[in-house]
Amino acid sequence: MHDMIHDLAKLIAGNECYTIVDNWLSCFPDGVRHLCIQGQEELVKSLCSQNLRALRTFLLSAQCGCVYNMIKEVTHFPLLLLRTECLRTLKFVWKSEDELPDSISNLKHLRYLHITSKFVKRLPESVCLLYHLQTLILDCDGLAKLPDGLGNLINLRYFKLQTYWIKRLPESVCQLSNLQTLDLHWCKQLKELPSGIGSLTNLRYLDTVRAQSLCLPAGIKKLTNLQRLHGCYEVQGGIGVLKDLVNLQGDLCISGLRNLVSIGDAKDVGLKYKHKLEQLYLFWDANCENDWHYEGDNIGLHLKVFLEENKDVPADEKREEALLEYLQPPTNLKKLLISGYGGSKFPEWVGNLLSFASLKDIVIIDCEKIRSLPLYIHDSLGKLDASISKSMLERVSIYGCPKLTSIGGLHNLHSLKQLKISVCPQLLILSEEGLPSKLQKLHNEECQWLTSLSGMQNLTSFGALNIYNCLQLWLLSEQGLPFKLQYLHIEECQQLTSLPGMQHLASLRALTITKCPQLRLLSEEGLPSKLESLHIEKCQQLTLLSGMQNLTSLRALTIKNCPQLRLLSGEELPSSLQDLHIEECQQLMSLQGMQNLASLELLTITNCPQLQLLSEEGLPSKLQYLYIEECQQLTSLSGMQNLTSLGKLTIRNCPQLLLLSEEGLPSKLEKLYIEKCQQLTSLSGMQNLTSLIALTIKSCPKLRLLSVEDLPSILQDLHIEECQQLISLPGMQNLTSLGELTIINCPQLQLLSEEGLPTNLQDLHIEECQQLISLQGMQNLTSLEALTIINCPQLWLLSKEELPSKLQYLYIADYQQLTSLSGVQNLASLRALTITNCPQLRLLSEEELPFKLQRLFIEKCQQLTSLSGMQNLTSLDALTIQNCPKLQIIAEEQLSSMPKYVDIIDCPGLVKWCEVQKINCIQVVSGNKLTISNSWGKIMHGFDDLTSIEHLCFSNSWKLFLETISISILEELTIWGCTHVPSIRCLPEVTSLRSMVIKDCPGIQHMADQALPCTLDSLVVDSCEDLRCLQLALQNRDALKELQIVNCPKLTMVEGLNCIFFLRLLRIEQCPKIQLSPADLPPFNFPRVKIALVLQEKFNPPQSEEAENRETIDDKTLEKRVMRCVVIEHFNNAVSPILNAASDCNTGQILEGLPSSSTSQSLLEDKEIVAMMIGGMEDNDCHHDKNPL
Repeated sequence: MHDMIHDLAKLIAGNECYTIVDNWLSCFPDGVRHLCIQGQEELVKSLCSQNLRALRTFLLSAQCGCVYNMIKEVTHFPLLLLRTECLRTLKFVWKSEDELPDSISNLKHLRYLHITSKFVKRLPESVCLLYHLQTLILDCDGLAKLPDGLGNLINLRYFKLQTYWIKRLPESVCQLSNLQTLDLHWCKQLKELPSGIGSLTNLRYLDTVRAQSLCLPAGIKKLTNLQRLHGCYEVQGGIGVLKDLVNLQGDLCISGLRNLVSIGDAKDVGLKYKHKLEQLYLFWDANCENDWHYEGDNIGLHLKVFLEENKDVPADEKREEALLEYLQPPTNLKKLLISGYGGSKFPEWVGNLLSFASLKDIVIIDCEKIRSLPLYIHDSLGKLDASISKSMLERVSIYGCPKLTSIGGLHNLHSLKQLKISVCPQLLILSEEGLPSKLQKLHNEECQWLTSLSGMQNLTSFGALNIYNCLQLWLLSEQGLPFKLQYLHIEECQQLTSLPGMQHLASLRALTITKCPQLRLLSEEGLPSKLESLHIEKCQQLTLLSGMQNLTSLRALTIKNCPQLRLLSGEELPSSLQDLHIEECQQLMSLQGMQNLASLELLTITNCPQLQLLSEEGLPSKLQYLYIEECQQLTSLSGMQNLTSLGKLTIRNCPQLLLLSEEGLPSKLEKLYIEKCQQLTSLSGMQNLTSLIALTIKSCPKLRLLSVEDLPSILQDLHIEECQQLISLPGMQNLTSLGELTIINCPQLQLLSEEGLPTNLQDLHIEECQQLISLQGMQNLTSLEALTIINCPQLWLLSKEELPSKLQYLYIADYQQLTSLSGVQNLASLRALTITNCPQLRLLSEEELPFKLQRLFIEKCQQLTSLSGMQNLTSLDALTIQNCPKLQIIAEEQLSSMPKYVDIIDCPGLVKWCEVQKINCIQVVSGNKLTISNSWGKIMHGFDDLTSIEHLCFSNSWKLFLETISISILEELTIWGCTHVPSIRCLPEVTSLRSMVIKDCPGIQHMADQALPCTLDSLVVDSCEDLRCLQLALQNRDALKELQIVNCPKLTMVEGLNCIFFLRLLRIEQCPKIQLSPADLPPFNFPRVKIALVLQEKFNPPQSEEAENRETIDDKTLEKRVMRCVVIEHFNNAVSPILNAASDCNTGQILEGLPSSSTSQSLLEDKEIVAMMIGGMEDNDCHHDKNPL
């Protein structure tokens, strides 16, 4: 409602409507009939003295964004009920563990009652005396039993019950003859429905979705007025219970049809007479949850047919054909799915599209014996009926039909937009008559005997063609491809030798060719001039790229693993090229004429072992980012000083590189990354790099001395790792701008700098420097906030004089000599302290822990026996103690307030202390490692006392979690390493969930939208190898801001991206089979949005650089994250002008600045939109951290 309308309504209502906010109550006007309280319990007490006789509506709600106010003082509320006997509507939250007061029965006129409580376990019998009650909503998680007299509420029309513990409803519920809605959606432990449910003849809506496979009572067939029946129900042998439910609406799924004893039972059901059904799912397998097309809780009614005892069902083709004949759906059906059907042919009604004029979607799955799919009908004279053109069918999907040889009538489906055919090896031709003219997208996968795609030239709306693993395909189309084709992806077509007629595809924007070993020539006539992105990978016979100079619109070119390609001349490449990626070209020796590529900004060269020289004439002056990796013969980089626009240079694994550049590096270079250059001995001329802010040096064993005096004073980040001969870093104090210093695995380093470290240093990380004995002048680092010391056995640091007073984060690990933390107590600003693997540490005394400490992590301190002073840690938010077997804390050492995050693992001596503290193990690593309690049940016992859990992490225990516990307030959830994940049904009720990570869970094949709470603002799906479909389209996803999908090799679709209007970060990486068109992407018409789009292969840059992977940005800074891609997908023309600025975003690298294009500049100014594309990556080519967490 608009604010003005709201104000107008308040004005007209006058004193009849009154709202009280917080604890302030100045006066209470007479005649108030509708009262809303937003505040605390003191208001309830103050209301008891007011005149409430005229009150009709009483709402105890909450302010926007806050938790409901809770009634704690039970002595006030009964008195309040006595003063409001004329009340019609009552809604409140009850926090007390006591029962509800019996005085609620005084509200004789009550029509609407809504109770929310996490503690109430039973309702008073007096509730059953509210005879006029029409609506009853019980949102009580702990409610275990309903009163037997509930049947007295004869006027009740709407009953909603939300509880975890109730297993059965009282039989008296069947006396509610006027009941129209029975909502048991959240009753997960419900085991059965009342046997007399057939008495509820007025029931129109019944929902038991969260219950696990209830047995459908026989009396359900008496509910002839039932319109919506939601839930999963088990039936034995037959589906006759549906016979009289003629008003059934929505979706119907029947699984286990192979177990149907009598096919006559299917005939009696009469599905074709249930005219309000919209979607029908027919599964012959009872375990359809394993099918990635199964939409789970989104399906309204799901019937599971189980085989009756001592009865066998014969496996007969004719029987299954007759069964499907009897299951004919109503004519207004919109979606039909058939899975596991065992007949050799479909009945006539399947292809009778004239009878199903509203049908939009047909899905055929795993019908192993079917040979043809007829999608047309004939009149009595054998001629095609002209009215078939009225069909609304838009999508046809066929999966796993190994004997399918033909699909008839496709050319007459004038509304068909999408055709997907997968794993149909006997299919020789898509359609003899041709394809419908309005077809927009064709996906063809694993059709091994498909030799050509004919009849495609007349497809006037065709935009995307994807062909995967069609081994016999040697020609795309004899007549040519549609002229409006924009995106063409060809992969694993072993017989494909050339692509004739490509020059006629005037609309083609992106072309991807992968794993076509016989391809020798792209096209004799040349490629279309408007092509913008070209990706060629694993084409072993490709020797020449001709006619490339005519591609005047080409901006991104990727050539990967083409071993016969010897020469790539810049003179033959178009001057419009902005991004060039070359990888695994074993015979490539040089890049001539690169200076002609005047627009080139990103150049990536990876694994070209014969490459000795980049270009004799030099590189283009506009180059912004140069990445070189695994070029074993490369000895130097000449002409670098002429690259006046170069901002970032990365060199990795070039063992023969002796010198970066004799002439020096360009002065505007901002970031330099050098790794695994074994012959590199020095870095000269660094003082001329007046713009250098980040320098990383890794695994350069011959680098003995790094003269910091030669580094520019503007340097902000210095990272040195695995330089075994490095002994000193003199002149560190001259780096006055240095904020971060990281030194890792430099075993000969004894002293950082005799003069001391720069005073502006904020973050110092030293790891595995075995000879380092001292850090001079630590007390002078007045700006130091974070200090990390790992495995430096000779370093003695923790003295009162050496630690800087402003230190906020201290991390100490693998410190064998550490016996105490003297000096830490003086760090008044310390907020986080981590101590791990310090075996000699025996005691942490009260004097050693700063009282303002917020996070304390202690791990693997085997000799630690005492931890005192816990009661003084008044600011502690997170406490983790792990693998400290001798640690004991006396019961009197109680925490002053319970931290939000508590993690106690493998500490048997803390069991009693945890019981006194009422601490439950919140992070579950695995059942056998939990030592707080001896059993899972005891560990999980007491969860109901936790009103708020910030972060819950489960590993290998997800099934136990689903069966045992219900959590209603949870902000972050991590599911990790669960090999067998059942259907996720409990999450949508966790409405407080904001962040969710699912990692290494191979059992998930389909992630339905309804399984995820609509409140999520961050979702990460990582390394779920069997995941095929992620659905996000069915709920309101306005809250979702970040979506990351990484390393899901079988993922083919993400539904609903175009419905997520406020997405700020979209990362899709290592998902080579995913298919996205421009229409699938998030919209671009919303201001002040930063979006990282699913991007095309033109950005196929380098692997990660851990030292350079984070940078702080503000709202006006352009985020550029370019992921290493394998598959060229699609991109949007509106954002393509800004796709030319790239960086190594495997590390989350952020660069500043925009390309000079005026189009991109105006786009950013108007919309602040960042558009990038992220594609799939192969595992064997990935070197970056695969954990997105």
